[in-house]
Amino acid sequence: MAGAQVGVRSAQKLKPEKLRLALAVLVLAVAAGLSISLTI
Repeated sequence: MAGAQVGVRSAQKLKPEKLRLALAVLVLAVAAGLSISLTI
């Protein structure tokens, strides 16, 4: 989870629009990882 914390810190420096985009990408990545781990 260290990578997620670094991503959050770097996202806080960006504009709100980019923050929402980064958040959406992070959520999609986590959801994809969960679905992949569940199907295996």
